[in-house]
Parts: sequence; C-alpha cells; structure tokens
Amino acid sequence: MNLLAQPKKSFYENMELLVYSVAEQRFGINTARVREIIPLAPVNRVPKAHKYIAGVFEIRDRVLPLVSLRSWLDLGAKKVSSGKVLICSFFDLEIGLWIDDVERIHSVSWDNINAAGIIRNYSPVITGTVKISDRIIAMLDYEGMVLEIAPCIRAANRTEFGWPESAREGMREKRIWLVDDSPKTLEFLSQILAQAGFSDIRTFADGQELIKFMDSDSCRQEEQAEKTCDLLITDLEMPLLDGLTLIQNLRVTGREYFPVILVSSLADPAVKLRSEAAGVEAVLGKGELARLPEVALLLLSKPKSP
Repeated sequence: MNLLAQPKKSFYENMELLVYSVAEQRFGINTARVREIIPLAPVNRVPKAHKYIAGVFEIRDRVLPLVSLRSWLDLGAKKVSSGKVLICSFFDLEIGLWIDDVERIHSVSWDNINAAGIIRNYSPVITGTVKISDRIIAMLDYEGMVLEIAPCIRAANRTEFGWPESAREGMREKRIWLVDDSPKTLEFLSQILAQAGFSDIRTFADGQELIKFMDSDSCRQEEQAEKTCDLLITDLEMPLLDGLTLIQNLRVTGREYFPVILVSSLADPAVKLRSEAAGVEAVLGKGELARLPEVALLLLSKPKSP
C-alpha cells in the first residue's frame, strides 16, 4: 500500500503560532511552548556562562537564564536594555528567550508548515517554515539550542541500567526507528538508547521522510528479509506530518505491527487521549527521557499484536 497516498488529516488541524521579531527578522514558536510574555526585566551577567546566555533574571522568586536569540542566530550584538521575554519550558527546564517584540498570533494549519529541507544545509537551526501574508516565517530548533547551552539535561538523563546480559543481547537485535525534526534531539535520543545497549537505531528528520522510506524498495527488501522495525519512537510536533498523524497513517496500512512511543514536550492533557486513539502504546514527556530505555525494553518484551 502506498503510504504517500494515505489521508494526512492532522490530529491538530491548526497550531497557534506566535510570530515575534529579532533584529528585524520574523520567527515563529508554538504558543503551547510559551508560558507567558513579560517585558525585559533587570538582567545580571553570569561569569563563564555559555555565549548565548545574556544573564539571569528574576520572576516571582524564580531565577531563570535569559537566552539571547540574537547571539544564537548570529544577528549581531545588542545591549540588554530593551525588548520582551518569552518564558518557555524545554525538557522541563524553564528559560527566558530574549526577543525584540511580539507581532501577533496566527492560526496555522499543520499542513501548511514546510520541512526545512535544503534550507537546513545552510541554516541548521531552522526546522520548518510557513508562509503568512507573503512572508516566510522560520520555525527554529529551540530544543537543539537548549541541549547546546544546558549540559545538565544530558547529565540528568544519563542512567546506568543493571540489566542482565540476556536482556542486553536481545536489545542489540532490536531495530528502533527515531523520528524528530530537531537534529540535536535525534542525536540525544540515540545516545540515550545506545548507552542502554540498543545498537540498531535508524533516524528520520520528519514523518514525511519515514513515509517515503517505507514506500521505498530498500524498505520492502528489509521486510522480506524480516528486518523490519521493532519499535517506533516519534516526536509530536513536526512539519508536514505531526507525530499522531504519522502513527494514524501507519496503522491503516495493514503492514506488520510495531509498538510506538510518542515523545512530546507539550503538557496538553489531550495528547494522551489522542495518542490512545491513534494506537500509541506509551507517551513520554521530554523531561523524563531517562525512562525511555526502560519503556522501550518493556514494549519490546511484549508479543507483537496484529
């Protein structure tokens, strides 16, 4: 069955996209990732901080790092004296993103969000684009940026597993597919699984790339040789095909069943309900990735369902 011919109606038909400006450039972020927007507060410099960290600021008795998007995007230096701050959370780490100004919120269909594609060869921080009123708005790899500036995230998810050698041997034989539009997050997930003992890991930049691979002759040859996927781990927010729509389309093909773990940074209670409807076996927040190998092993130990 041709997967590319499957219906691609999204579980999330529209995304509320907050468009903001930095150095007269326009960028977008899902409002579900933004907890609040505040005026720039007094900022204190921090010695030996990462070059993207403009300092720290206080908000309601919490001290948060302030990330300079100008520095991250190489858009020139500016004195930390004006602008706004987007309070966001990635991997359960709360940070402030220093921007120039907020433009407005647009309701955007997921189908209209394009994958970065060839643009990523020139700007690896872009994960997708969307056209709004004849302007191209870039979606950025915020998770990748946070992984770069906060090594504590990698350290917090580095876990030693005292599994018996028989379990590790079985893990080495299992084939895992990872799908995420953030290259650094893909690398991070691969490292977590590899440290636990999984070795046969294939990565895909987005759901569309996985769909194309599954419709390829090489994938069919692997299936004939009984070397198909044993476990799929996918992000939720992706251009062209969000994770739930990807899973929904895979489930209706009639091809061999494999369990799915959905990884999401969105704290939306509806995600788990919609995940169950799409046939997802487990949902993990990106702040609990230390549990990923354990959940993966649990699902791989169960007999496959038709």
